[in-house]
Amino acid sequence: MKHLVYKIRKNAHKIIDYELQGTLDCEIGFVSYGCTSRSVYEAVDELAGKGIRAGHLRLRCLWPLPEDIIRKMAEKAKAILVPELNLGQLVYEVERIVRGKSDIVPVNKVGGGELITPEELVEVAEECTRR
Repeated sequence: MKHLVYKIRKNAHKIIDYELQGTLDCEIGFVSYGCTSRSVYEAVDELAGKGIRAGHLRLRCLWPLPEDIIRKMAEKAKAILVPELNLGQLVYEVERIVRGKSDIVPVNKVGGGELITPEELVEVAEECTRR
């Protein structure tokens, strides 16, 4: 097992897959994966229309994570929102990477088949900018 983990970490630059929207020099950052990304795309555009700089890191692969990109986002962002349709497994990894350089805000929905809406994300993001 150690050999496999080492092999993946050694080749992480070949495996890591992500997409960036907006800027890493942002007030509000988003880290998303899967279907929550659709709502984040719209929320970032809506926030830009309100004069709030937002950045979005959409993960296409959960491991290994693009830790350098997340750290760069945390250097400028007041908060990084992590929307998840679960109990928050990704948010713990983001917290570990950021190490207190930015507020990490989980946005979770569990069960019921309801997606996180762009409006919900915009509301949480605006609240974070007022802090």
